[in-house]
Amino acid sequence: ANYVQLCESLSAYVHVYGLESPHYAQNPVVYSHLLANLGGRDFSVLSRIAAYTKDYTGRTNKLAHHVLVDAAERPACGPALSMDQGRLFFQEWTQEPRFLPEHRARLQDAQPHTLRAEAWEEALGDAGAAGLLAQSFLDAPDRPSFVVFKPGTNLLPLMAEALALLPPARRWQVTFSTYFTALPVGMKCAWRCCLPDADALAVARRTPNALLINLVTREVAGGNATVANLVEAARTGLFAEAPVPQPTLASDFAPSESAGVDSPAPEKQEVVRKKEKISINRGAATRLQQPKTNKIRKTRFAPIAIISV
Repeated sequence: ANYVQLCESLSAYVHVYGLESPHYAQNPVVYSHLLANLGGRDFSVLSRIAAYTKDYTGRTNKLAHHVLVDAAERPACGPALSMDQGRLFFQEWTQEPRFLPEHRARLQDAQPHTLRAEAWEEALGDAGAAGLLAQSFLDAPDRPSFVVFKPGTNLLPLMAEALALLPPARRWQVTFSTYFTALPVGMKCAWRCCLPDADALAVARRTPNALLINLVTREVAGGNATVANLVEAARTGLFAEAPVPQPTLASDFAPSESAGVDSPAPEKQEVVRKKEKISINRGAATRLQQPKTNKIRKTRFAPIAIISV
């Protein structure tokens, strides 16, 4: 029963587009990895939550599927690549509610064909941002990092490429959500992917040195990476044997004032200017323009499939 309650607590979903919108299929999909402990047992929770066909009352709906993974069953490739294989989650459910058998599915280990962050290069224009995200976790595991995206962006490959740059023993320590709206009670989330107008970005504004990668404006701010080895590895697919110092990293990116995040109060401006900020597009930063979307809706009804691996 505790497992069911946990999964229900992790099943929140916020629709961006309503059923009447032609963009309903572009509602963001949540792929997340969180760490939990119940009854003294540590395990990972892999989740997929997505907008679904209307419920019996004609209102918006969702389908949430959670997989509980014991520590001994975690593949070395990490959580994102384990979820990106396309065979783990139900993407539709037409049956009556029922319990699924234990060990119905097993996570398969897989290795990326290259360490070069090709998805990041396509999304942002520079593969090195994957290295920034990975290094930010190594430097400060408890400090969240943020990725700003627009609906329709496939973020799971970006998470997989950044995780691939980390040592295998560290990959399952990284928690993330590809559509982050709020932090579940008692949970941590290291990498938070947010829409441009998300209230969750307020945490980025008040967290010192928080890394913010804006895929919409193609800007990056914060992070203050200690070394640039992972940045170079993401660009070239090769790891440097000797540490690449921070000055090399700083010269690779042009300064950015905000990366699309509202500025702090005026009395704090002087301190902010002194912090290192970097921009992917080598241009001046511009304020993030919030796209017009339908009114955000919260869903009340949802079929939930729960399995234990």
